[in-house]
Amino acid sequence: MIDKELQDYFKFDEADLYANRSGMLTGKQRKRLEGDAQFTRKLFLVAGIVLLGIAVLPSIIMFFVKTQVTFLIIWSIVWIPAWSFVGIKVIHMGSPKKADFDLKYVEDKVNIIKDDNYNTAAKRYETDYELHIGGVTFDVASKLADIIMQGDTYAIYYIEGTKDILSAEKIKSEK
Repeated sequence: MIDKELQDYFKFDEADLYANRSGMLTGKQRKRLEGDAQFTRKLFLVAGIVLLGIAVLPSIIMFFVKTQVTFLIIWSIVWIPAWSFVGIKVIHMGSPKKADFDLKYVEDKVNIIKDDNYNTAAKRYETDYELHIGGVTFDVASKLADIIMQGDTYAIYYIEGTKDILSAEKIKSEK
């Protein structure tokens, strides 16, 4: 029997948990992961195109504004390659790769850490929560601390590269 609160928090069902216990992903999980990967690829593509625009647009504007030719040439020799390189790197980072979703499993006592940091850019304090289990760390929301009890033993099924938790189950209570 799966914990309903865990099921709602991580958005999985009994079929997902059963498949994850066997080291497999369900079609629903694979579809969700592929959708997330496709969104990320599109985001990197748009960011790369914007950076390529930043590479070329100033030189075009300077050409039509009749900027001095030597300045325009020197500017273009430095500016265009530098920003083009960055834009191409960003596009490459998000380029389609073989969708390899490496399902991993960790089982141990859980520890949820609350970390208060001062964000100097935003000039405010921010609180982050981390779930530590079996030497693996996951970024989680504060709500998880109301669902998972500190010190209890849980099994977590996750994707290795992204640390997306697909399902979880309580193995035993400390009490």
